Amino acid sequence: MLTVGSDDVMPEWVAQLAVGGRLLLPLAVRGSQLSVALDLGTDGMLRSDSVRSCAFIRLRGAAASADASRLVDELGVAVQTPDDAPEPDPAAVARILGDPRERRQAAVPLGAVDIWDGFGLWLALTEPGVCRLLAVESGAGLPDDLLPIGSTSGTVALMTGGGAAAVVPAEPLGTGAGVVAVREFGPGGAALADRVLGALDAWSAAGRPGASAWRLTVVPTGVDAPTLAAPQVIPKRHCRVLAESPVNPTESLCRLPGR
Repeated sequence: MLTVGSDDVMPEWVAQLAVGGRLLLPLAVRGSQLSVALDLGTDGMLRSDSVRSCAFIRLRGAAASADASRLVDELGVAVQTPDDAPEPDPAAVARILGDPRERRQAAVPLGAVDIWDGFGLWLALTEPGVCRLLAVESGAGLPDDLLPIGSTSGTVALMTGGGAAAVVPAEPLGTGAGVVAVREFGPGGAALADRVLGALDAWSAAGRPGASAWRLTVVPTGVDAPTLAAPQVIPKRHCRVLAESPVNPTESLCRLPGR
């Protein structure tokens, strides 16, 4: 059992398991930290018996990965990208977020918990270009407030070199779900907003699944991957994580690049 957050499943951990043995750890999956119980099969793969959202201190030392958060000083926010995505360029992010455009109301309500679990996890596993924006100052230089997260605020977004689209509150949010909108940034923001709104509709139609709805298969390096209907593949240094949603994945999920 690991009690600190890890970005990978190390070979030495797997080597300590007998067939049927269980590895319990907080695993980073495209920006969300998930508490996963992984059982080792006879084929050398580990399959999840349980997946839950969690928050642990990240692992340090040789098995740690680089921090994927970068501060955008001009705006008082940090941009957090998945570890398998290119490192964000703060200057480029500042240029994009400094060009706000249309704000479009969404039909699906969201709450703060949905930024990491719920919709945030769904977007991270089904769309390329996902990131999270986190306020590091009380007066973040954005045209909208961000969603309240404990003592701070943040949101989920899609971002490319030509624009961004971020989920923002359409009205003051309390502790539960409320009305949200999608703010476009830059010339490419409209197309990205279409993707965010489409993903929101697909997630809602699937029953608003959270972390526990996903099934993970960890394929250590050197082990052949299984044939699955439409897995989302998250590359790690020592393994690949295959994520499956039980909700009609071939119809509602898109495939990330690099499959």
